[in-house]
Amino acid sequence: MQLTHFSDLGLRLLMYLAVNERESPPVTVAEVALQFKMARNHLVKVCATLARHGYIHSLRGRSGGIILARRPDQIKIGDLVRLLEGSEHLIDCEALHCVLNPACGLKSALSHSLNSFYDTLNTYTMSSILKGRATESIQTLQYDYIRLVG
Repeated sequence: MQLTHFSDLGLRLLMYLAVNERESPPVTVAEVALQFKMARNHLVKVCATLARHGYIHSLRGRSGGIILARRPDQIKIGDLVRLLEGSEHLIDCEALHCVLNPACGLKSALSHSLNSFYDTLNTYTMSSILKGRATESIQTLQYDYIRLVG
């Protein structure tokens, strides 16, 4: 299984915001896009999803940007990935019109495995994955950006 690019962007964005925790100014989408070498328009779509589901707040105006809407220790990685992936199934047997569908146990096995995957990820929070060097790397990016725009 491989996570989508959308999930990758969402995870990295929330990691950046979780380390950020500076009071002002909020982080801009342009800043994050530049730091992670992401397409801004893709990141905007990720932000819209995360804002709609209460993970971030989007602030408009001259001093606007994005900030975390939840504490990092309240963001469960499994719930976040499930949201970002947007699919409850590894395989959609109905869409494939599979002739084995009525008697096949594969769908059930895959569903069970996927739920186990999300349950395991839910043992981690945004705080727990940001221990050590990940935090240092993001802080360096943030410091370099502040120096650049200065």
